[in-house]
Parts: sequence; structure tokens; C-alpha cells
Amino acid sequence: MCAIIGFIGLSNLKHLIQMRDEMTHRGPDDDGFYFDKQKNIFLGHRRLSIIDHVGGKQPMWDKEKNTCIVFNGEIYNHLDLRKKLISKGHVFQSSHSDTEVLIHGYKEWGNDLPKYLNGMYAFCIFNRVKNTMFLARDRFGEKPLFYYHNKNIFGFSSEIKTFKNCKFLNLSLNIINLQKYFAYGYFPSSKTSFKNVFKLKPGCFVEFDISDMKFRLEKYWDFKLKPNYDLLNSNIHELSEQFQELMIKSTKRRLMSDVPLGFFLSGGLDSSSILASANKLNINKKLNAFTIGFKEKTFDEIHWAKIVSKSFNINHYIENLTYDDFKSNVDLILDKNNIPIADSSLIPTFSLCKLASKKVKVALSGDGADEIFAGYDPFLAIKPAEIYYKVIPRYVHGYILKLANLLPVSNRNLSFDFKVKKTLNGLSYPQKYNCPLWMSILDPNEINELFNTNISLEELYSETIELFELHNSKSAFENMLYFYTKFYLSDNILTKLDTASMANSLEARTVFLDNDIINFVETLPPNLKLKNGKRKYILKKAFTKLIPNKIINRKKKGFGSPMSTWLLNQNLEFKNSKIFDIKKINKLKMEHIRKKKDNSRSLFGLLSLTKSLE
Repeated sequence: MCAIIGFIGLSNLKHLIQMRDEMTHRGPDDDGFYFDKQKNIFLGHRRLSIIDHVGGKQPMWDKEKNTCIVFNGEIYNHLDLRKKLISKGHVFQSSHSDTEVLIHGYKEWGNDLPKYLNGMYAFCIFNRVKNTMFLARDRFGEKPLFYYHNKNIFGFSSEIKTFKNCKFLNLSLNIINLQKYFAYGYFPSSKTSFKNVFKLKPGCFVEFDISDMKFRLEKYWDFKLKPNYDLLNSNIHELSEQFQELMIKSTKRRLMSDVPLGFFLSGGLDSSSILASANKLNINKKLNAFTIGFKEKTFDEIHWAKIVSKSFNINHYIENLTYDDFKSNVDLILDKNNIPIADSSLIPTFSLCKLASKKVKVALSGDGADEIFAGYDPFLAIKPAEIYYKVIPRYVHGYILKLANLLPVSNRNLSFDFKVKKTLNGLSYPQKYNCPLWMSILDPNEINELFNTNISLEELYSETIELFELHNSKSAFENMLYFYTKFYLSDNILTKLDTASMANSLEARTVFLDNDIINFVETLPPNLKLKNGKRKYILKKAFTKLIPNKIINRKKKGFGSPMSTWLLNQNLEFKNSKIFDIKKINKLKMEHIRKKKDNSRSLFGLLSLTKSLE
């Protein structure tokens, strides 16, 4: 795993290298750059060496010195692609570098290269003959890639701070995007805090013409549900065995490494199924697994993780996260935050990655399963919500919401009062806004109060509306799956994982996002994901005999943190808060301190955002 950076139009080499080295935590093992002083073209790289220590140095050129690449990620099918390319006459200089496979793949397939790749990646290929740069990002956005563009300058980087800290770019805040941040809990789609700075959306590539400073953006892959209802007549045991085999193959691909690796273990179904898959591979050494726990029982999962570790006889490393840990590390963690997210589970994820990095350089993660298999609570609320809209008059709903707000605030993980208040607040708006409102950290009225504006629902949630219109689905279940896979997974979950792992120079690999698994999942009818109230139905069926029943049947617990309690003791200061209404901020703080309302998500979101703007 690495950090990549590139600029066209800047001539200060010292400053360019300085910006590259601000990402040393992403690549502490090696560095390199290419600089054309006449054309002001710069490519920089920081390397975390995982595959082919000797032959993987970057920027990497082809033999003719016409094609150059800087690459961040892992290509899990690179050995198969290498064989295919050799059969077509390509001659490789390295023994097993996946980076070199990308160079030859580009020369063979051009802009179609990403369609051949199974992996996580963000890369730029400089074609000196065509005078172009080709940038691509993996299908779900596991690896970040930001870009800046105006008439005279084009730049890209693994971290948005590159542009914020560049003294030659006069960035200004995008207020509408900041409002969207509070509406979603993260920046959706291509949005960032700044004007002229964008995220390259997952499954997309950009071809930039250096001659005229113009580019073309194109989507090469999209997650599309295409349920095959004939599968409902299939033998469920055969189908689950087929999926189990895909999981084992995906795990095997992600065990490819020249350095030590391990597993994140929460004690839940997702991480346990990955360990079970690895166990089926009969690896001739003990596996390493890592767990973060809490003294607060409703957040702690150590008990469940121990059940799994004993079942597979692994080396199990456990650490408790306390308020003192949070207090002493929160500024450091948020400073490393690549792009703001309001998800406070960033804190335990960072601690988990820090624990793992003491023993290994690569860790396998269960992220993605909840999104593709309908694992979240809102999926269970779809039908009750539809009935509620039909049966309960609007004025009655207002009274119900007032009664719900009288429920005492609880600091428990996913507490009853939190679920009730969040659900009823979402039901106050039209049904098409339910998905983002469940995840929002402030409701639309509060956002307008915070910014002293009057932004409409349509503008605030334009990305969600556009997504649903694009797929033209009449199914609330399908719409929710699209929302979670295309926004929440890419812009929150994978952003959090990348930030936390890279801050600790650790590579995190997601087993559930393998191409073959996603191709399988796209064809599954809803009843094989959510059946009779059972979430992740096919996943549970596939691993019933490989994982203890206590784990298969345990109640879902999200990977949260006792942030509500921790913030009661924290003296919160929000720098750069001039863009907000200070009265609203003080109100949020006082409501939380007096336990009138749990504002931990909005306060942590404010903390994350304002820290990133310093």
C-alpha cells in the first residue's frame, strides 16, 4: 500500500516533494519521483512494501521509457494477468510485481485495463507518447484518489491535505458540500470540503490530456442488482456451498503477501466467516487475529471474539480502549483523517489497526458484508415504515414524535431510544429520504440553523435522488441496497478503514468485495439476503457448520464506541467555526452535557470537520 501524488503546472520541486512526504505514514519503506522541468510534470510515490520488495520500486517505467505508473493498492489476480500478457508477447522485468502488470496491461488494453482487474487500487499512468495521464480507482473505492483542476493546474493525490497544504492553490470552502456532510455524515459521491477538489468516484477513470489541460471522466463499472429469481428454486445447500467456495477463494487471494499478515476479529459473523475460510485452506502456521474491546459492556465484543479464537486455535491479541486512550489520541487520529467523516467508530478502528501493526503489515477485514447482504437495522424497518406512512396521519405522527422525544437518553450502544427517535424523525419526511436521514448527523432543519441558510431537501439529498432515478427501481429494498453500497460503503466505511489502516502503515484487505463475490451477490434475490427477518441469510447458511452456533445466531452489534459518554467529559473546542452559527453549536453541546439529547454523532462530526480545516 502506498501514497501517490502528481501535478501538472507546478515548478517548485522542493514543495512538491514536501507534499509527497506529508504522506510518509502511507508509505514509510521507500520513495521516488519523476519531474519534467520543461513541462512541469511531477509524479511522486511513497511505498509500503508488500509485494516484490526489489522489483516494485516506483515511479515504474516500461522498458522503452514511454509509459510510467504510480500505483496504490493490490491486484489480487496479477499472476493470472501476467500469464495472459506473456502469452501475448509481453516481456516482464520483475519477478512478481503487480505494478508492472498494470503497465503492460495498459499497453495491451488501454483504457479498458480496469475491467480486467480484481483488487483495490488507485493509480496514474503517464503516457509520454500520447501526452496523457490515465487515472483509475477501484470498483468500490477501497483506495482514495482526489484530484484538483483549474485552467492552469491539474493535480491528484491519495490525500486531500495535499491540496489544502499546497501554497500555490488558493482553495475556498464549498458551503453546500459542507451542508451535505452533515446531511449524510460524510461527503457523498465526488464531493469534498473545497471548490475545485473532487473525489474520483469508485469504478471510474479519468483520461487527462496534458496538451489542452482537459479531461474525460468515464465509469467503467457499476454495481447493479440483477436478481435471478430462479435461484429461489435452487437447492439452498448447493447455493451456500457455492458461496462458501467463493469466500475461500477470495480469502486465499488476499493471503498473497511477502510480509506477515493477520485478521481483524470482532466476534461477529463477517470476521468469523473469513477466519473460517482461511482455516479451510490448511495454512501450516497459526493465524494472527486482533480484537479491540471496551469496559462498557454494550460496546464490548471480546467474549464473542474469544469463542471464535478458541474454535480456530489462533494467536489472539486483545486490547481494551478506554476514555484516557481516546482523550490522549483523538487529536492525532483526526489529524491523520484523510477526509472528514462523522463516524466515531474511526477511533476504535484506528486502535485496532495500531494493535495489528505491531505484529503484521497486512490485515484481512470483514467490511462490506453488511452493505451487500442487507445487514443493517433499516432493512428490517422497510415494511413497517411503508405501513406507517399509509396508516398514521401526519398530525398524529407529530404527537408520536413528541412522546418519543420524552424518552430518557441512554448511552448504550444502539439504544432503544436512539432507534425510536431516529426512525420517527426520518418518518417526518417523504419516504425517498429515509435512507440518508437514518444516517444523517443533523436533520435538515438543524443544518439550516447551523449554517443560517434555507437549503431544500432536493438539493441537500440530490445524490440520493439521482441514484434512485438512475436505477429506476420501485423496490424500497433495492434502493436501500444501492444507497448503502454506493454511498455509505464507499464514502464512509471504506474511507474509515483506509484512513485508520494507513495512519498506522497497515494494509487492510476486504474479502467480501472480491469481484467474484460481488458478481454472485448481484444475482441473488432479496429473500436470499433478508429472509423472515434473518439478515445475511445466504452467508449464515454457508458457514453454519464452520462457525460456532453462538456466533451465527448472536444479535448484531455494530462496531461502535461509547462516544456519548466520552464527550460528556471532553472540553470541546471547534476551531474554524466562523462558518457555523455559534449559538447552534453551543446548543448542541449543552443538550448533550445536560443529557437532554444524545448529540455525540453531530459533535464528533463537527470535531472531525473543523479539525480537517485547520
